[in-house]
Amino acid sequence: MTAARTFVGRKSELLQLEEFVTAPGPGFLHLRGRRRIGKSWLLTKWLSRRKGLYFQGEQDSSTKQLQQTLARLWDDHIGRLDLSLIRQRDLSWEIIFKHITRTAQQHRDQTVLLVFDEIHWIAKRNSGFVSKVKRAWLSWEKAGNIKLVICGSSSRFFDDKVSKASSILRGLRTQADLWVKPFSLREVKQHFFPKWTPEEVCLLYMMIGGVPYYLNQVPRTANFINAVNRAFFTRTTIFLDELDELITLEFNQTTKSRIRQILAALGQAGRTVARIHQSTQIPESSVREAITKLVDYGLVFEKTPRGAGARKNKSRTQYYMRDFYLNFYFSVLAKHEAKITENVKANLFSRVLASKSGYYIPQFTGLAFELLIESIISGRASSTLQETIFSKLGIQETGYEWGHFWQWGETQVDLIVESSADRESRVLEVKWLSTDADVTRGYIEQIQEKVYYPPRGYRISYYLVLSKPPTSGLRKAADENDVTLIGLGDLF
Repeated sequence: MTAARTFVGRKSELLQLEEFVTAPGPGFLHLRGRRRIGKSWLLTKWLSRRKGLYFQGEQDSSTKQLQQTLARLWDDHIGRLDLSLIRQRDLSWEIIFKHITRTAQQHRDQTVLLVFDEIHWIAKRNSGFVSKVKRAWLSWEKAGNIKLVICGSSSRFFDDKVSKASSILRGLRTQADLWVKPFSLREVKQHFFPKWTPEEVCLLYMMIGGVPYYLNQVPRTANFINAVNRAFFTRTTIFLDELDELITLEFNQTTKSRIRQILAALGQAGRTVARIHQSTQIPESSVREAITKLVDYGLVFEKTPRGAGARKNKSRTQYYMRDFYLNFYFSVLAKHEAKITENVKANLFSRVLASKSGYYIPQFTGLAFELLIESIISGRASSTLQETIFSKLGIQETGYEWGHFWQWGETQVDLIVESSADRESRVLEVKWLSTDADVTRGYIEQIQEKVYYPPRGYRISYYLVLSKPPTSGLRKAADENDVTLIGLGDLF
């Protein structure tokens, strides 16, 4: 069992929460982020330094049980018995919220801070919680001293209850969403694995991303191979069951099996709706409906080819898993699940790695490295890392677009970054390097052979993103052919 870890990082998020609570007037903030990303950890750390009520939903608790819990917490918060004296059958969200309103009105010189965490487990079906929050907010806003934070991992909840035109809570927010993002490569190395090489940190990141809970499951030993074996490839691993936890968060019991089939069919290379239908035999209309939800919930993203020669045809849109753990699960863990569940010795990972090729996992590392670079460029990872790689790309402003290009269903260009400021199309080839010198010598030719049709008036430049320090021969060839090299060190 991994020991509890010390709170690290999140200075920017803590500052934003402080700015929210100290701003004059009432406030309603949505705090969001992926499951296991450390939202509750962040909130409890924040509340350890200021007074506030923290109420966390529980999946297995009934609405009545949750109401009792909130009543007890409120009484503890104000320091007197009030709601706890009400009989369980008479207790309701409306009564609890009226007591909160009354207290806020009686103490207008004090801020009443309410944090409702795991909101999707509080706002259960037929609980009436969301509609009662909306009604209570009308009074809380008039009181002028209530700050409300709702927090959760379920994109489905925020999509259904907040984002749509018909959503109950639409328009109540007074602050922009605060997204808790994954740790960056630099933060993972600094706070979790300072003794590991950049390549080792990068490979682990491609397995699970910068998710604190996942990172804390990996032993912080100096031996990378041993740590990965113990975390992922023995029968005590959490990473075989985590898939069901992610799916359950967003989908009901009747659709879970279908969602799992669709995710398995995607693979790292991605597929169109038609190809998923052919592979799974799930009706195409059902595939399209499920894919739409997966995209809305942030588990899958879509790619359409860009450029002057690309046809904007929806049927050509390919869908990819954007989550590092999902990619690793379906590409590697699922294929070895039987061996993992029987494995008591920490030695399986060495057999998963390709022999004589360093840290290379067949059918995984190449596309996973592309996903990593894409996540940095798109801003999903870290703004600091984005600034670093943009300085290498020569992009100084925010008016840029990024995307992909392929012909006949086969990806031709890994990534394209275009800036209207300098009218330049930057073609990126991303390589998780082999140790074979004969292979690396051909990388320069490969990238310059890529076919891409930029917008009219745009020039093309070429960039090679590498997972290992380039050899002197590769540097020389890059200079001679006007190809810019971006190494792993630039990502830290």
